Amino acid sequence: MNRIIENSLKEISIRGRMALGIKCLEIVLDKNNLIHKKDIKELLTVLWGFISSERLDLWSEEIIDYDPKSLIEDYENSNFEDFRFLSEVEIERMYCIYKNSKSEVLELIELVIAIGTGNLYGGTGEYSKMTLIPTIQVLNIMARNNYQTPKLANFEKSKYSELHGWGTKREKSFFD
Repeated sequence: MNRIIENSLKEISIRGRMALGIKCLEIVLDKNNLIHKKDIKELLTVLWGFISSERLDLWSEEIIDYDPKSLIEDYENSNFEDFRFLSEVEIERMYCIYKNSKSEVLELIELVIAIGTGNLYGGTGEYSKMTLIPTIQVLNIMARNNYQTPKLANFEKSKYSELHGWGTKREKSFFD
């Protein structure tokens, strides 16, 4: 990752970094013919909920059900008791999607979730290292796999200087 891009990312709010991660994920999901699957649409709806949520604590409880590593492991061990938001049928469908997806798809989902959960229970500091690192990793995956990345300018509108690094709550369309 070049230093100029890294410094630009430091100026983007956590909500802006999350939006960037989701947009990257959408590109990859589209290229892998997954974007139109009902359960993937639900995942994206929950992810996008982060940027406008007033209750990120509740958001974090819901998104954890979609974490690929946990979902796959829990499904394979028939452990459904930890799921609070997905039914067994939804878990099974997500499991099938995840098991049949390329590794970069699963890695991107995990990283986008990490962007959203990285600073929920700690201070953001000078530039939120806890969300910067997974954001950089998302961009590295995009580059490594020759995916077109969205323009950073769309996300630089959400400044790290807003709301102690979190950025103002926005709607998805703000980042288009």
